[in-house]
Amino acid sequence: MVSAVKKDGVPLYKLARKGKTVEREPRLIHVFEFNSEKFIPPDIRFRLRCSKGVYVRTLCADIGTALGCGAHLKQLRRLESGKFNVEAAHSLDNILQMDIEQLANSVIPLHKVIEMLT
Repeated sequence: MVSAVKKDGVPLYKLARKGKTVEREPRLIHVFEFNSEKFIPPDIRFRLRCSKGVYVRTLCADIGTALGCGAHLKQLRRLESGKFNVEAAHSLDNILQMDIEQLANSVIPLHKVIEMLT
């Protein structure tokens, strides 16, 4: 498994680069919502709401193993992380069209970002 999870202080991706395979310890995760949005075999598009620390690529691989068919994540789009969400984001094209005042009004001040992270 290639991930940033550490085994004896070493990230699994570093061990994988050395050709070493490490068994992952099962971890308790929380899935609050899992909705299938589109299914065109062999692909499924879904929306997932989960706790922090969930490795979605690993979750997909584990679901495939449980189904006996294997699976991998083809595309991932994070719509929300903590108090940040994609609906409040601006596209690069939109930002490039803004004047200084619009840009200043669109940026979240650092002290507010820190508040949102705590």
